[in-house]
Amino acid sequence: QYCQRCKFGLRANWIQQELLSTFALTLVDEESDTTTGLASILMIPRVDSGSSGIFRVWFSSGTTRSRPLQLVWDRKSRGGFPEMKQLKQLVRDHVQPTKDLGHSDRK
Repeated sequence: QYCQRCKFGLRANWIQQELLSTFALTLVDEESDTTTGLASILMIPRVDSGSSGIFRVWFSSGTTRSRPLQLVWDRKSRGGFPEMKQLKQLVRDHVQPTKDLGHSDRK
């Protein structure tokens, strides 16, 4: 989710592309069609009065109602936008915990 009035759309697009590139959907087992990675990222522009300054990244580990969305990043509660390195690490911990992020894992 992002505040469209605050012009956060370009940042949301950039983050979307980075996450889709880093966590591209890959086939793990051909027989069972098991995959790992991100299948999609949904960007939700907000323009209502309660959305001023909003920038949130949510995660869902499934498509059923038994797996609710989990908040990964909230700009207001965290005091700013995420560094890409930090956001990739947070998403990785949910999507592919054993994935090596290369330079994004180095200090």
